[in-house]
This record gives sequence, C-alpha cells and structure tokens, in this order.
Amino acid sequence: MLSTCNGYRFITTCFCFTIILLQVGCSSNEIKDIPNKNVNENLNRTSAQFLSDAVTCKGLKDSLPQDLSSDFSVSETIYLYLTWKNLIGKHQINIYWYTPAGKIQDQTTYSFSSNGDTYNTWHHLQLFDNQVRLDNFVGQWTAKIVLNNDLVGEQHFSVSYP
Repeated sequence: MLSTCNGYRFITTCFCFTIILLQVGCSSNEIKDIPNKNVNENLNRTSAQFLSDAVTCKGLKDSLPQDLSSDFSVSETIYLYLTWKNLIGKHQINIYWYTPAGKIQDQTTYSFSSNGDTYNTWHHLQLFDNQVRLDNFVGQWTAKIVLNNDLVGEQHFSVSYP
C-alpha cells in the first residue's frame, strides 16, 4: 500500500506467512514517546522472552530472511524479521519505525493467534521519492518492537545514499 507522510511516499506492510494485514500511521512524536499511551515503554523482560530473534535483512526467500544486514540504501526495502516462541493465544505486534531525527516515520500492526510453536513475522519499510532527496532518512534508524503493549526489543539499522 502506498502512503504519504510529510510529503514523502513510502510503502509499509506486515506479513506472516500468507496472511497479510496492514495498518499505516504517521506521527512526529519523539523516540521516547510511543504514540500508544497504553504501551509500557520500559523493556518488559517477561514479554521479551517470547522474542527469540530479531534481524534486519534485504529480502525474503521461501519465508526466510536473505542477505542479513544492518546497512541499507534509501532505495532498498528494509525487512525486520522476528521469531517468536512459546506464545499461546491472541497477540498483537506493533513496530514503530523511527527516523534518525527520532521521529516516528511509520507504524505497522499485526494481530495473530499462536499455539505455542515457533512463529515468524516480518515487517518491511520502503522509502522512495523520485523528485526529493531523502536527507531526513539518511542515518541511524530504530525499530521498536511492541508485543501486547509491552516494549520487547529494538532493532537498529543505518540508511544511506547508494
């Protein structure tokens, strides 16, 4: 889905196997202020134990991460691939994508049910604009990972010009 925020166009989606759910939002909140006021912004070690792995990569093949990296160009798609373990019942994941300036560029939300087996989700962010330089997008980014309103991790990556 194509969205526009602050004059820039970008695509954000959240995938889990063949189920697709998309919710896109834009905000200018500071990095320390996740917009959902119900979120516990301190790392919740109890909930964090369910997140067994988080990686950034440049693509997926057969639902698995390919070309693991923490360095991307403004023209590449940034994938955040998460592995969850021992989750039972209904859950909601929110990913808050923060620019180098500490502003929320986007948010993805995914709801699912799990029976306790290993469960993989992936979320991606694509920044592009054919007419405007993306100077605000160059630098160190942070993706905050929230499970059921508890912060369970952060993933850091860099974006530069090709």
